[in-house]
This record gives sequence, structure tokens and C-alpha cells, in this order.
Amino acid sequence: MSSQKTDDGPLTYAVRYAVRARFELIDAALRLGEIAGPDIAEKRGDGFTMEVAPLATKPRQFPIIPEQRHFKRETRHLVYRRNGSSVYYRALYVIEDEGDDGPMVTVIHFRHAASRPIGRKAAREIETAEE
Repeated sequence: MSSQKTDDGPLTYAVRYAVRARFELIDAALRLGEIAGPDIAEKRGDGFTMEVAPLATKPRQFPIIPEQRHFKRETRHLVYRRNGSSVYYRALYVIEDEGDDGPMVTVIHFRHAASRPIGRKAAREIETAEE
């Protein structure tokens, strides 16, 4: 996705995935594939990609994470559930309005929504992996 601000439109953010988040997403899909089959795992991955799309234009529409006190940068999350499923996932992300590559949203962590809250140590690991 390109990131730019035009005179006739709002700011558009590039959306990228930190390496850690990409591996976590793949791992979740593989686990789902073992349980429910590869077709459902593929649909979940496609659905997640579509759910993340609004981050390109409205990244602040999603809430700051409850564990924010453990993170150095403002961190928000998008909660995703595939239609017909009772399983939720959280995608944690940070927003950079002005950077060398223009405005950017970076998904830094992907986790099952029923996971324990993120503690200080885990937050540092997530932030360090992003750098």
C-alpha cells in the first residue's frame, strides 16, 4: 500500500507486519489447519488481511490496548473474529504519522484474544522484535 496525503483526500498509511507478527499469524493458521483443515485456515488468513485494511485510512478508530502501561509507544489493537467462529484474535499495532517512508502502521504482535494479558517482560520482547 502506498502512503501519501493528497489535497483531495485523507492521509493514507502504509501497513506492514513486523517479522514477529507475520510468524505469529502463520503459526496461528498452521494450528488452525491442523484442527479444522487447510481450507478454513486459508479463509481465516484472507479474512484477517481484509480486517486489517481499515488501518490504512483510520488507524485510530481502534482502541489503545489495556496493557498500554507496559509499552513505550502507544499501542492499539484490532480484534478479529472470522464469521461463524467463536475464536477471536488480537492484532497489536503502532502508528507512525511521519517517518522516513511516510505514514505507517506496523502490526507488531498477533495473539489469541483469550491469552493472558501481556506483562512487562513480554511487552519488551514484542517491542524489541519490532526494531
